Amino acid sequence: MHDGAMGLPARRASGWDAITRTAFHNMSRRSRIGLIAFLLLLLVAALVAWKMTLPKPQLPFASLEPAPDFTLNDQDGKPFTLSSLRGARVVLVFYRGYW
Repeated sequence: MHDGAMGLPARRASGWDAITRTAFHNMSRRSRIGLIAFLLLLLVAALVAWKMTLPKPQLPFASLEPAPDFTLNDQDGKPFTLSSLRGARVVLVFYRGYW
């Protein structure tokens, strides 16, 4: 077989590519649309399920509001109180590390 435009031999699909291409083209138009709709529905369901597994914020964002005072131990085991930084701008980051 030759490609009419270039005079080169036509590339023949082989293996899995040939099977899926032939199976997809042998389906009726209605079946193809149904299959594509099913795959899109499956994708949407997966995205919704993934979104539902994300943690929800416990409190709304409180911009420029004073944080409640608390005391925690630092990395050396010494107590640290938030009120010791009163008057300074502070960004609090709580990281739930696994190490």
